[in-house]
Amino acid sequence: MHTSGEMTVIRNMLNKCVRQIEKKYASDKEVAHLVELLNELHKVNSTVQVRVTELRKVSMRSILKSVPRAIRDLSIQLNKETDFIAIGDELRIDTSIAEIINNSIIHIIRNSLDHGLELPEERIKAGKSRRGKITVCSAIRQESVVIEMKDDGRGLNRDAIRKKLLAEKSYTLEQVNAMDEDTLLATIFEAGFSTASQVTDISGRGIGMSMVKSAIESAGGHIEIESEITKGATFRMIIPIPKSVVIIDCLFVRSGGYDFGIPQDKILRVLRIEPERLSLMTDTLQGVRTLRLHDAIIPIVNLAESLCINHNESQKNLSLIVVQSGGQTFALGVDEVLDVEDTVVKSAPGPLKSSGLFMGATFLEEGKLGLIINIEGIATRAGIEPIKNASLSLSKSQDITQKNDHCLVFGIMHKQTEMYGLHQKDVFRIEDIDTKHIASAENKLVTKYRGGIMHLHDLTHGQNISLSRTVIVTSKMHDDIYYGLIVDMIFDIRPYEKTFVSEDGASTMTLIDEKIVTLVDLSKIQQGKPLLLAA
Repeated sequence: MHTSGEMTVIRNMLNKCVRQIEKKYASDKEVAHLVELLNELHKVNSTVQVRVTELRKVSMRSILKSVPRAIRDLSIQLNKETDFIAIGDELRIDTSIAEIINNSIIHIIRNSLDHGLELPEERIKAGKSRRGKITVCSAIRQESVVIEMKDDGRGLNRDAIRKKLLAEKSYTLEQVNAMDEDTLLATIFEAGFSTASQVTDISGRGIGMSMVKSAIESAGGHIEIESEITKGATFRMIIPIPKSVVIIDCLFVRSGGYDFGIPQDKILRVLRIEPERLSLMTDTLQGVRTLRLHDAIIPIVNLAESLCINHNESQKNLSLIVVQSGGQTFALGVDEVLDVEDTVVKSAPGPLKSSGLFMGATFLEEGKLGLIINIEGIATRAGIEPIKNASLSLSKSQDITQKNDHCLVFGIMHKQTEMYGLHQKDVFRIEDIDTKHIASAENKLVTKYRGGIMHLHDLTHGQNISLSRTVIVTSKMHDDIYYGLIVDMIFDIRPYEKTFVSEDGASTMTLIDEKIVTLVDLSKIQQGKPLLLAA
């Protein structure tokens, strides 16, 4: 496993060397052949990584094997009747988190049986079936393992939690009254906390739930609680999928003159805001600089300031990386966004590791070392907390990058009075491509892109003579071919209010901020038709 990781390190360094050679000898056939061979090596290496990862996995069915008996024994001890249901137990997870999940499930189920589920007589009086029900659901969402444990008991007693916090004098009355529901429920994970009236061999010592939280956080995850009085409670464990030899996709950025990697599974959006739009999209709220995005308020943290390094205050554009840490969402301000690549994370030196700000280190170009940012550590350093009255909440596994009712709005100089849009789901990346790398083949514009060829459609009709062109790279549609749309300017990603088709059926319009935007029909690319109507 470790040897396959070292292969990836060398492969990445080779990639960087070959990129430099390719720039210097762009027309050399031998260099082109070298690039092709390297791409094949990349595929083989990726296959090895996948197989190594699969070898390390066990099924949830084997992890949950002891749970039915534990529930049966505890139910007899507590004079309760309980059914156990497992959903998604065919899921296979990495062995490195299997033990954490197993121990956490046992602790939470013990609490559900002792505190959550009622006695059969109480359930009948409440109009429920005499047998309680505990359900464990296992699933993969994005790059995380999500385990939900549900019971149909009495739910968490908020008043009992408040009384216990006040009785232990760990919080003042004002602090307890000011807590929102999520904060209040999260206090049950504090060391020594328990609402049990007496200590038993099942619960009451106040260490089980604290251990659950610590174990999950040690794996880079977090836990959420949902509870409804008389209906039951749900505990949701969200743990990032471990990578063999810690190989992760990172977006590299430059800040304060240094290059840093940000784990891609923590990134929700990447934004570049021009100076004329700063006042529209940023503000200061409760003493914190904030970003307004889709009617949401997100705190901005300058990465260089958090790391106590010098940074450039005279940046023309503001580059922001919108990230998610646990249930909190914030934006990292950086000087420059570089590129995404597979990254082998090595352990960071002692002082850097103990700071909590870095996951580790990796090799950059020419053998230099780069640091991988620990998003949770940056959030803690910056004191990130939910901003009151903010309407954005991503704690329920929402993802602002996957909304189908948003589109990328762009403009073309020779049609200054018109605005155009492309559904966000059809956008892969936005690139600035040097015009010298754009060639014409059979009256079609092409450029090399990610080891292949990208077909370009110039919506500006060649009227822009700048040295680099703004290209919207569309999601792959067929034959794994990338298509790029050359445009003059990118405005924003905005939600649209409604869509309608023109009377002649020639174009589709959408209404954004009370302005008409013409939607680009990508299906016309395959048909060889013009994407936009003539001016």
